[in-house]
Amino acid sequence: MHVAGLDIPWELSPFLRHEMTIEDEHQIDKLRECGVRHVDILTDDGDRGEPDDGPDLPPEAPVSDTEGPDPVPYEVELVRAKAVYAKAKAILKDSMEEVRMGRTINTGAVTEVANEMVESLFRNRDALAGLSRLKSFDEYTFFHSVNVGILATALGRQQGYPKEDLIRLGAGALLHDIGKVTIPLSILNKPGRFTQNEYEIMKQHPEAGAEILRKTPGIAEESILPALEHQERGDGTGYPYKKKLPEMSRFGLITQIADVYDAMTTDRVYHKAKTPYDILRYLYQLGESGQLDHITVQNFIQCTSIYPIGSLVELDSGERGIVLSVNHYKLLAPRVMIVMNKDRNRIPPPCPVVDLSDPSVDPPRSIRAVLDPSAFGINPAMYLEGLV
Repeated sequence: MHVAGLDIPWELSPFLRHEMTIEDEHQIDKLRECGVRHVDILTDDGDRGEPDDGPDLPPEAPVSDTEGPDPVPYEVELVRAKAVYAKAKAILKDSMEEVRMGRTINTGAVTEVANEMVESLFRNRDALAGLSRLKSFDEYTFFHSVNVGILATALGRQQGYPKEDLIRLGAGALLHDIGKVTIPLSILNKPGRFTQNEYEIMKQHPEAGAEILRKTPGIAEESILPALEHQERGDGTGYPYKKKLPEMSRFGLITQIADVYDAMTTDRVYHKAKTPYDILRYLYQLGESGQLDHITVQNFIQCTSIYPIGSLVELDSGERGIVLSVNHYKLLAPRVMIVMNKDRNRIPPPCPVVDLSDPSVDPPRSIRAVLDPSAFGINPAMYLEGLV
């Protein structure tokens, strides 16, 4: 039977496209698990019912080769992932300081940590990616660069890139903001919105970064593209060259999405962070409008899940919890650490963890809503780091 549409929006579905041929019971089970109760099918004459609520991916949409369980449990890999994160942050600091002092970036160290990021993501796709929720107002540039490197690499893995490509992508994404070392600190650290003149100066950092990397021995040509293209937009409204989607590289398209996602989930003086769930919806809209690559955005949503790690969610039991890890086969049923009971009281550590996909959990629970953690004085990163 050929399914032509589902009765749920695309973003609530674990499928890369809503048109598919049903060949076995496993596919039907997956449809039921994500809440599908009705499907439109093509009849022999090619007719179909009402279209589904979400746009379909075209036939050429990339399909991930990441099927199968992660070889290392989340909690086990988290220990190594923290070490990789700290190492990446230290190397970013050193790299920016080297450029400021007129010295050459240690490309060997950057490549090495990019390789360690890739290895961590292949051991467990959520441990290192979850740490991208770590933020620091005082060291925004370093945290942001590491987070973009992690998110971009995770997205490349979702798209099925080989490890050699992922290392080049990771290295380039880690260094995507290296050009900011050429921007005066009075502008870079300004506690507020830029004037038009300041904005024009800030817009020079992609070209400056690309030029720095071009002069850096050992940097692959493709690793320069994240720095050059991360501020471009597919409709020609970005900078520095106002490129459109067909003109941009695969690494540039990926880094744009990771950059927007991490920036908008971070508190800044001039804007309040939005929830990961809200940003995914926003990215989806940017993909539909052509500002970002629509297929790559959809792969990013598949990669981060409907309820990204670090989200504060309310369960139908009235409890509230932090999403710890994603069930990539049941996107609506992640593992959640319960931090508030049904009476809205904070739970002291150690907080209980519930796998919403486990049928043996009593009572069964499901996610009812996504909440803003700042409204309740909750810092998800503290729970993810095991500091609470």
